[in-house]
Amino acid sequence: GLKDEHNNCISLRENDMSIDDAYVRARLPRGVDGIRRHLVTTDAIPLKVPMFCGARSVRTRSMLSVMQDNHEVVVALGSPLNHLNVRAMVQADIAIAAEPCLRRGAAVDGEDVINRAADELFFRPD
Repeated sequence: GLKDEHNNCISLRENDMSIDDAYVRARLPRGVDGIRRHLVTTDAIPLKVPMFCGARSVRTRSMLSVMQDNHEVVVALGSPLNHLNVRAMVQADIAIAAEPCLRRGAAVDGEDVINRAADELFFRPD
């Protein structure tokens, strides 16, 4: 189970086949609806899994709701320049906005610097 790190990811996509069942020893739910059913009928293991994949903006917010419904404190960390983060950060119990910056020597010819900075999350050293 969780102790041997074979259950380290749950897909938020329904019927996701990208995660190999042979690798995952425990049969964890897939999709937000599957996670909700599992929490009601089986146990709280999905809340202990440290990583989720297939997390588009709407599914991410749905999973935040699942966690909050189960009395988990949700912390969101993201770029304030990425507009897709805003709703999740507002919904979270605690939100931390980290201002990204470009790597040194990054080419910006003809590119929108703000979008590039949002895509490449690198923190400025203090």
